[in-house]
Amino acid sequence: MNWLGAGLPSFLAALGGAAVGALLHALLLRHGVDLPPLVALVASVGAVLPSKERSGLRGILVASLSCWAAALVDVVVRPERGVVLDLLHFSARLTTLGLGLYLLSAVLGVAVASRARPGVA
Repeated sequence: MNWLGAGLPSFLAALGGAAVGALLHALLLRHGVDLPPLVALVASVGAVLPSKERSGLRGILVASLSCWAAALVDVVVRPERGVVLDLLHFSARLTTLGLGLYLLSAVLGVAVASRARPGVA
């Protein structure tokens, strides 16, 4: 364990999963579908596959990573005042539904990424 609850393969898989999830989120945003939990789900599954043991901290880190990745995709695909200002004031962009979706992303990220690979005791 070297990145606060997981090994390097799990960390790299989480980064790859977040990138794939962000790409899917960007494609859906271009068609008017805002679904940030997709980033959390893909990143979490990526982090779980190489993991041999449970780690709550890994779940928290992957949830945070996926929420930031989804927010970055949102401000890049739908810019209002520029990427930096939009990220700094991201909460102002959120509707009640948007806030709920990001909360769901965080909960989903923690719930899935904190698990061990299926079939491992």
